[in-house]
Amino acid sequence: MEINLTAMIEAIFTVMGQPDTRVRQCLLTMNKWLELIVGHKQVMLGLVLITCRMSVRIEVKYQLEVLKLLNNVWHPGRKKITIR
Repeated sequence: MEINLTAMIEAIFTVMGQPDTRVRQCLLTMNKWLELIVGHKQVMLGLVLITCRMSVRIEVKYQLEVLKLLNNVWHPGRKKITIR
């Protein structure tokens, strides 16, 4: 576990460069590390990523929120949208 976390930290510094708080906030804040759940299942932005099965699904709570939003904002007769 420690080797994986070390490799992850090194990868962040490789991609983002050494932290310079005068220019940007350091990505390695302690609250992110304390909330980090290390495992085969991660929930991000309403998606559930299960790495041992190599699958992605939409979280049920996220589905219900989207359906509620669609039902409240759009009238029932609407069949399509136009995206600019």
